[in-house]
Amino acid sequence: MSAEQIKAACPSCENRMFFDYNKALTQQSCSSCNYTFTVPKSFGSYVLQVIKANDEFSDTYNALNKDGKLCRLRVFNSLVSDSLHAQQALKLSVQKQQLVESDHLLKIQDSFEHENQFCIEYDFIKTSLKGYRQKESLSLDKCFEISLKLIRAYKDLADKDLNAANLKPSTIAYLNENILFYDVETSWPAALELSKKDLGFNPINNAQYVAPEVITERKVSVNSDIYSLGCIIYEIFSSHAPFYKMQTTNELLEAHKNIKPESLRDSNNRVPESLDRLILSMLEKNPEHRPKLDDLIKDFERVDLNPSKEILKEFAPSPSDTLVPKKTEEIDLSLLASERSLHPPSSVTPMEEDQDKVYGIDPNDEGNLGDENLEPKSFPISAVFIIIMIILVLIMAYFMKSSSDSNTDDRESLSHNLVDAYENHRSA
Repeated sequence: MSAEQIKAACPSCENRMFFDYNKALTQQSCSSCNYTFTVPKSFGSYVLQVIKANDEFSDTYNALNKDGKLCRLRVFNSLVSDSLHAQQALKLSVQKQQLVESDHLLKIQDSFEHENQFCIEYDFIKTSLKGYRQKESLSLDKCFEISLKLIRAYKDLADKDLNAANLKPSTIAYLNENILFYDVETSWPAALELSKKDLGFNPINNAQYVAPEVITERKVSVNSDIYSLGCIIYEIFSSHAPFYKMQTTNELLEAHKNIKPESLRDSNNRVPESLDRLILSMLEKNPEHRPKLDDLIKDFERVDLNPSKEILKEFAPSPSDTLVPKKTEEIDLSLLASERSLHPPSSVTPMEEDQDKVYGIDPNDEGNLGDENLEPKSFPISAVFIIIMIILVLIMAYFMKSSSDSNTDDRESLSHNLVDAYENHRSA
């Protein structure tokens, strides 16, 4: 290859081609598949093909390495080279990741300095979660499948004491149904050091997905990553991030701190209510109120995307209902495990207390809560006794009246006899 030519590989079919040096970083078509891509340029022993991402202190490229293999190369600029602390943070992060074995971590192949620029070579990312989501029309089941895989993959990193810290769809590779995280504990430590040196430097470069405490306290943790995962999963189901309507970065950051996100069901009514509540619980402003990873996975696993009509009909309240007994915990999704710290069991409402009195139920007696046939209280014994006494008094009054009528008839008969006897004596 002459000095005036550049060797390039098509990102689509990986066909190798040669281009004139003056065509570096211009759009050209592949001679094999007609795919249009950017003609790369040389960078030491690498050939930079196309820039894939950039921020204030680095550019990331698809590149060919010294072995002619596709890779992801991140090149940090003078902001990092001028900061000893930022460089040290990057090197420590690289060392930590290279010691970790995980199927969900994009591997670092090499790190080096070229022309006073610190560089990191990663495995090649053919498809990011962002690109996959944009190209594919995903069913509800597929959205759910990817979301659960995402949480499980992150738990693998958390179990190895790694915080992603800069989670967003473009830093997540999705290849052959597998999730791999890129830029784990790399951008954030370096950016944090730069912000300490320059107070005007903003270390946040995932503004659509950043947790409130990272904005206010510059504090990253598993809880802050759960918030970012919640934003990403929210976008998977709705095709937009929670606060996508905000016009500026400042408005967006304020929304993360102060505004409650809209229900997913407002944009996708196919999302079950239990899943909607579960995702929104990941977006709680207070990090202590977000679900723990183990609870989060369990709650996702128990979500039913297509609940049985019979079960829904059985548990749906009717107008005649006065007391709905609590059903079995396996079916009752009224309180997810991830929400227990947010909504502790409350006491019985005044209306329920009145109903308990009508049915003779002691609210503290758990045995009564499961009865299917509720009976009213027995009629009071004192009332029965009063009714019996009234009946006896009426009977006695009736007989006394009858006796009185009989005596009156006897007196009238005796009077008639006396009159008759007197008349007979006068006639004699």
